[in-house]
Amino acid sequence: MKKFWLILNSILFLLFVVSAGVMAYFARPYLFDASSTGPVEKAEAAAPAETVELPNSIQFNLKGNSIYQEEAILVEAENPFRFTLRPVFDVPSSAPDAIRSYVATYPNLEERTQIEWKTEGGGTIQSPGEGRYEFTPPPKGGDAVLTFRATLQITTNKGVSAVLQGQKELRFVCPVRWDDIPPKVQDMIGRYPVAKEYKNFYKRPPYWYQVTADNENWKISPHFKLGDFDLHFDYTTAQSPELNQFTQYIALNPNLVRKLEEILNGLQEKGIQVDTLGILAGFRSPGYNHWKKEQGGVGGKYTKGLSTHMYGAAADFYVDRDGDGIMDDLNGDGVSDQKDAAWIRDEVVDAIDCQAQEANPGMAGACGIYGEHDVPDRSPQTPNVHVDVRKYALTRWYINSHDKMITDWSHWDKKPCPKAAVQAKEQASSTAAEDNGTHDPGE
Repeated sequence: MKKFWLILNSILFLLFVVSAGVMAYFARPYLFDASSTGPVEKAEAAAPAETVELPNSIQFNLKGNSIYQEEAILVEAENPFRFTLRPVFDVPSSAPDAIRSYVATYPNLEERTQIEWKTEGGGTIQSPGEGRYEFTPPPKGGDAVLTFRATLQITTNKGVSAVLQGQKELRFVCPVRWDDIPPKVQDMIGRYPVAKEYKNFYKRPPYWYQVTADNENWKISPHFKLGDFDLHFDYTTAQSPELNQFTQYIALNPNLVRKLEEILNGLQEKGIQVDTLGILAGFRSPGYNHWKKEQGGVGGKYTKGLSTHMYGAAADFYVDRDGDGIMDDLNGDGVSDQKDAAWIRDEVVDAIDCQAQEANPGMAGACGIYGEHDVPDRSPQTPNVHVDVRKYALTRWYINSHDKMITDWSHWDKKPCPKAAVQAKEQASSTAAEDNGTHDPGE
């Protein structure tokens, strides 16, 4: 009997142990924590930290081989636009401190930045890497837009994540070949005169720029717009409505834009604080130039048959700070007259041409002084200055008291500049002798 009870107790003990183990297994989620007052629930996975979007935190540093990189880039003929474009990080003060600290101290962020681009209007782009690019204009020219988008994803050691983004749009005004200009427009532009081609200057320009209602206000340099150089004349002919409407095609020598910027800088250095120059005339088509020359009187008394305006190489301008449409009194004598235009020549233009003769011949040229302009139906009249980039001579002229254009052959004797003065005088004299009167001095 004693043995029976011993066996029974052993069996019951084993059953108890097995039952306790089973209950403990299924009761694991509800075991009590020593530091709590209730059951410990199963811990959930931590939610990921929110990613901060910073859409304008990447800017761009652009350096290229064009004359200027403003609202639009004037692409020079037969030259692709080569440039570097590098991201610059500008995290706003409202961003988390961890993000701003990360960007300020973490190296090689530029290498981790993803840059994508797309083109509108044609053209191709290539990149050998390291932030270098080359844009080839569309074969038929016109406007093109190149858009870059930069993205950088970062996560700090504190688990804070952010996406930095930025966008850069480059507008291009691309040259158009003469053969790609519509025939009707070619006819309105007119035939270029057959003339002795002095150093090929008087050939019809092979490349042109398209001016439209959309791009006429694009700044192609710090102080000048593309539309400053188009056919914006106030004259009346049977063709005027067609000639002045868009789309226009103009010849424009990029060196002329360079020179006008230099003149503006020179005026500012002389204390003349002006934001731009009032341009009376930039490009003039041969058709308009011929019509204007035939008018005589105000319409054509100063117009020359081989005007450098026809080649996009000249501009007539005045300085107008008060906005009255008249040249300002720059020499301080109390009146606005031809002497104020001469002051610009003597104080600014001469120095630019002297320096250009040695440093950049393509920007050198002639200068004429006028007491009034010859744009028909344009009021009020104003003194103005003609400058150009003909580069083969630094001829100077003015209008005398009998309203005649006089070439001032003694100008560089009276006001010489180092080296260039002698060369300029010799070139101007030899040019006149070679042309035998076929080349009109001035304009």
